[in-house]
Amino acid sequence: MKNKILVLLFVAIMCTCIGLLVGCAHTCSFGEWVEIKPATCTEKGLKERVCSCGKKEEEIIPINLSNHNFEEIIGLQVTLHTNGTKYHNHCTLCDKNFDKDTGTELTDENLIIKATHLDSYDKDSLYCELCDKYVITTAEQFRAFRDDVNNGNRYSGKTVILNNDINLNNVEWIPINQFGGVFDGKGHTIYNLKISSGDRVGLFGDQWQVDTEIRNFTLDGVNITGGEYVGAAMARTASTKLININVKNAVISSTHYAGGVLGYGYTTIDGCTADNVTITCTPNAVENGFDNGDKVGGIVGCLFSGKVDNCKATNITLTGYRDIGGIAGMLSNGEGAVSAKNNTTDNIKICVDQVTNHYGTKDANAGEIIGRDIGATTENNVSTNVDIEYKLKENE
Repeated sequence: MKNKILVLLFVAIMCTCIGLLVGCAHTCSFGEWVEIKPATCTEKGLKERVCSCGKKEEEIIPINLSNHNFEEIIGLQVTLHTNGTKYHNHCTLCDKNFDKDTGTELTDENLIIKATHLDSYDKDSLYCELCDKYVITTAEQFRAFRDDVNNGNRYSGKTVILNNDINLNNVEWIPINQFGGVFDGKGHTIYNLKISSGDRVGLFGDQWQVDTEIRNFTLDGVNITGGEYVGAAMARTASTKLININVKNAVISSTHYAGGVLGYGYTTIDGCTADNVTITCTPNAVENGFDNGDKVGGIVGCLFSGKVDNCKATNITLTGYRDIGGIAGMLSNGEGAVSAKNNTTDNIKICVDQVTNHYGTKDANAGEIIGRDIGATTENNVSTNVDIEYKLKENE
């Protein structure tokens, strides 16, 4: 029995030794390297591989200067008077810029596209010698221009242009008055116009007896609270033409003569539009039979001569005591021929309110195109979706 036990012990010991010898003879066979963390242009990466026995090996991946995290930058459009920047890739890791097509790194200098008129343009005086115009590129310059006009420099015979879109940021605006030059917005947009009080208010205020043109821009985001003569683009004028002006997203409150583009005038309005505009005209005083709270139009409050042609008013809400129209509150030939041709309105809501600050029942004179028409020549005007509501004082 003793001998049998010794034999079994010997066999066990031999098996153990053989197993150890076999284990010692194992050579690891690793699989493919697997990237655990990629190397970037700023940080090292890490990769590993694993043997069938479970053993792992790791290896550092050096920094890869070409492995960027790009975002596309559209850049700034170059103009005659302001520099632009190239369309390019910007790496959010190393904060460098690269040419979109070639991948070449761009320095700050060669990222810039230089304005061709920059060397001839004086940012303080706004004058560009090469184009012989006064050029506004920023909101700060626009305010400085306004102050210059209101201090007596009328820019008579000069042309003033917008070079960029302008954001007025709802900072209280003082209207431009008696500007004598041509103002050309060049298709740009002026955003966020705000005026809180006053008569004769708008981007341009009083242009009385000034024969010139204001043209080619959009006003987007208008908030005006005023008294008499209120329009987003201009308060009142005799002679200053308004051409291709667009007003969008406006809220206007007034007491008399209010329009989406112009409050009151003797002039030409051509190719102008108003969209998503709300105008409320409320009476605030009655003396010696004089009434107010009236002459409210999607484009113009009142014209006593001139024309409103090729204009469009859409998504307009108008409230007033009387004389309310989708295009014009009143057109009158009292000071000369007046006309309305080729105008369109759509989705117009008109409220004749003779209850608020009531001063007597008056003829409503509310119309899809013209509220009160006194001798106007009208042709090819089209209106759709116009709703007129009447709130009249009882027992009058």
